[in-house]
Amino acid sequence: MRFVEQYLDAGIPAYCSEGAKDSFLFRKSLRPEVIQAKKPYVIGNFKIIAFNVQHDCLQPFGYVISHPESGNIVFLTDSYYSKYKFANINHYLIESNFADEIVKQRVENGSLNPAAANRLKTSHMSIDTCAQLLAANDLSKVKNIVLIHLSSRNSNAKDFQKQITCLTGKKVTVADSGIEVDFNLNSF
Repeated sequence: MRFVEQYLDAGIPAYCSEGAKDSFLFRKSLRPEVIQAKKPYVIGNFKIIAFNVQHDCLQPFGYVISHPESGNIVFLTDSYYSKYKFANINHYLIESNFADEIVKQRVENGSLNPAAANRLKTSHMSIDTCAQLLAANDLSKVKNIVLIHLSSRNSNAKDFQKQITCLTGKKVTVADSGIEVDFNLNSF
């Protein structure tokens, strides 16, 4: 939500939950549009359905985004868990923020405060939870899995990518600055 006012200033519409909107101070002339969970919205050629996720802020959402050229996309970040199963998904953009073992080692060696470690576990998704979520879903139509929101100090991108590739047999990319991932279904 950090840049929402800049998008609104530029004339780019923004959408969020009521709780997220109320969490930030917006100028009266610039307000994001409020959407509700489990209600479909059409924005241009996109169909979007928000779903509730678990995080330490007010009313956070994940999204299923559908587009004729891309198919169905799950976007799930800033959540430590999702209770939902998803059908007919072509692409996942999914958080894999930390590894429990790395967090444990950092707490033990004093480089991570135990309170910060506890907050991390109740606000962000571990690689193990990410793997469990993917394993619980039908991945037969999945073309891409993009691991997002990796912690710079509590993750290992190469290990995470290898773990999810071995688990799923799918193309797995770790999001990084400047990376491009083809979501066009016609190119597969």
